[in-house]
Amino acid sequence: MDYFTWKSIAAAPACRAIRAGAETWALPNGGFFSGGRVYTHGLQTKRGTCYVVCREVMREVDATQFDMLATRAARQAVLILQGWAGRREYPVEVIDETPKRYRVKLLGDESALLPGHRLLDPGSVTLVPKTAVKIDNQTER
Repeated sequence: MDYFTWKSIAAAPACRAIRAGAETWALPNGGFFSGGRVYTHGLQTKRGTCYVVCREVMREVDATQFDMLATRAARQAVLILQGWAGRREYPVEVIDETPKRYRVKLLGDESALLPGHRLLDPGSVTLVPKTAVKIDNQTER
């Protein structure tokens, strides 16, 4: 690998790439020094573009990876559906998160009728708006 010719990457784009699925690895021989920075790691995006990552940026990348692991843990929550007959609450488990929605799995033995006449059976997974989910804080800690 000719990583001496790769471009460097700043902290914000590196963290964004990590959230999108980029991979990092340690450079051989402990990295190299260039332009006042010590480059210790390489980063490859999902599209295949490679960058060198300095120590300072790698600290931010490590923090981002730790945060991703902490938030990916399943969380107990309640799906709140409001209709003409009143408000219904269904126990769910938050599996994943997008910027505007949660991917939830319906718990319990009762099916839920979602807007648009979609029937959500127990154990099935779907995306719902974040405004319709109330996460229980006791189970998160």
